Amino acid sequence: MGSVAFTQWVQHIGQPISDRLEECGFIRKIPTYGLKNQATFRLIDNYTLFYLKFVKHNTANDEQFWSHNYLSSLRSAWVGLTFERLCFQHIRQIKMALGISGVVTNVFAWRVGLGADGRKGAQIDMLIDRADNMVNICEMKFSHNEYTVTKDDADSLHHKAECFIAETGCKKSVSLTMVTVSGIAHAGYWSEIHNNITSEDLFKA
Repeated sequence: MGSVAFTQWVQHIGQPISDRLEECGFIRKIPTYGLKNQATFRLIDNYTLFYLKFVKHNTANDEQFWSHNYLSSLRSAWVGLTFERLCFQHIRQIKMALGISGVVTNVFAWRVGLGADGRKGAQIDMLIDRADNMVNICEMKFSHNEYTVTKDDADSLHHKAECFIAETGCKKSVSLTMVTVSGIAHAGYWSEIHNNITSEDLFKA
């Protein structure tokens, strides 16, 4: 279930139930930037997600499932989404790594569809709006080693920033931020990224 479909389902079940799911840590509500009455809901309970993805419809009963699928696209996609979910569970540490623990902030999601002029849409999963006239557009990337920022990565982030500014009229300075496991390699388009946060930062007290 995609984030849009999941959001629609949460809205369908009604506010009292969704509030309780959020209080229990099953879902997280992320307001949409610039739209007070809209939000994205993310299922963040790790076991529920694992069960729905790998257990519920698994009829193979393969005792070596993880070994047999270690290099599969299924596992790769799962690891990437899991790392993204981990980042959302450690927003306080992300702010601390950015040095903005003492700054008033709000975390939003934001998206825009295909433009009338044919311009492709854009989606920002984590946007940190800061009271010091800055906005962090955060991109989460999983890799076992240092992440190499490609031209596509840089172009995608710049496109998101440009769409965000054009559509919202935001006057704040935009900081392109990557959250990675082991940092960014000084190669490729690494200089396009203004801030890098690592998994080590995520687990600081």
